[in-house]
Amino acid sequence: MILRSLILCALFCYLPGLRALDLKCAYVHDIQEKYLNLHISFSNFNKKKRGFKFKLTQLEKRVTEQFIKSIDPEKMYFTRSDIHNIRKHLRNIFKKVEKEDCSDLDAIYDLYYQRVSERVDFANKQLESQFVLNKNIQITLDPRKRKRNKTLRQINQFHTRYLQYQMANAIIASDQEKHEDQVAEAKANILRNYNRHQQRVKTWTVNLSKEEKKQCRKRQKENGKVKVCKPYKWYTFYLNSFAKGFDPHSGYLSREDQEDFEINMRLSLEGIGASLSSRYGHTVIEKLLAGGAAIRSGKLKPKDKILAVGQSLKKMVNIFNMDLRDVVNMIRGKKGTSVYLKVLRVSKKSEKNKIFTVRLVRDRVHLEEQAATIYYFDREIGDKKVKVAVLKTPSFYGESRMGGRSVTRDVRRLLKQVRKKKVSALVLDMSNNGGGVLTEAVNLAGLFF
Repeated sequence: MILRSLILCALFCYLPGLRALDLKCAYVHDIQEKYLNLHISFSNFNKKKRGFKFKLTQLEKRVTEQFIKSIDPEKMYFTRSDIHNIRKHLRNIFKKVEKEDCSDLDAIYDLYYQRVSERVDFANKQLESQFVLNKNIQITLDPRKRKRNKTLRQINQFHTRYLQYQMANAIIASDQEKHEDQVAEAKANILRNYNRHQQRVKTWTVNLSKEEKKQCRKRQKENGKVKVCKPYKWYTFYLNSFAKGFDPHSGYLSREDQEDFEINMRLSLEGIGASLSSRYGHTVIEKLLAGGAAIRSGKLKPKDKILAVGQSLKKMVNIFNMDLRDVVNMIRGKKGTSVYLKVLRVSKKSEKNKIFTVRLVRDRVHLEEQAATIYYFDREIGDKKVKVAVLKTPSFYGESRMGGRSVTRDVRRLLKQVRKKKVSALVLDMSNNGGGVLTEAVNLAGLFF
């Protein structure tokens, strides 16, 4: 079991050499090579053989589909012909990036930015007119239950319904008393979110110098359209799709992902103590963490939807359709500071939903449930009753600083406890272990070897 986990660690444990960089096209091939050399399916392959080339072709097909899923998961932007063109651009992409040619990736980026900009323009035109909420409109949000649109006209038809859905949710979240004011506020918030996403896409670039940015803006002005020089974030999407093309457990960490990963490895953070997810524009509370401000308040429950966030009660920001990363950044903060959440609780028993505001004081949250734990039970084997210990390690967590949290140290302490209880058998349970720090995985295995 331990050996198998170590092999898997080569796929999805954290390696300092694979940290997110300020990506340039020149780095993409080298990072891909690291994955190929580390992955169990490719590392022992003779690269000159036909079998290796076949496996690489199959990998390219999987990467293409993963990339399409990652950039347009809700089927909001691209038509079927767009998808056909994207597949053409990604043909032989491994050979192209080996020659430091990312022009096809950049071309897909330009198309994506164009489609995002079209949605912004469409939303502006739709909401500029006299808006009437149509309660009879139906919409299928789950992308698995609807086909990709053939034409831009069909995309516009879908977005007409989607704007109705967004407006309905934004009106519910409004503090205004008059319907006219609710509609005006809802329009402003929705357009702000569209523009925010457009601006975010525009910033998916390497850290250019001031002069380079100036030249870039100048060229953009001359062209009459925005075309970002070198989209680094875009290469992150591609590399993550490349990693996922191997198996569901591999991935590439962007800066933001790395920050979340390091929080999980420290088993502590400063915030409200709640796991969040994004569903159809809503930020949803998935889980309340033990010891956190959210669970101590007694006011929040899993499945509650957060409508607005504010650092004060007077300055609440509507977060419907906001990127989850931005929402998390607004909620996280220094220990002892306050954050206000406006919450929607959907009632299944009655038609009336509950909307309320809660004030939480941020605190340090220790993610103890993600630490190594042990439990005991008695088992009858033949005529004899024996004591069995089960040691669970949810991840190979560990901090780089001296004296920081370490799964190896925690397991060593638990093993001393096992010896004192004189158990007959020990089961090491890694069935839900999602990986972690490679050195911790190696050191933990060393306790048993």
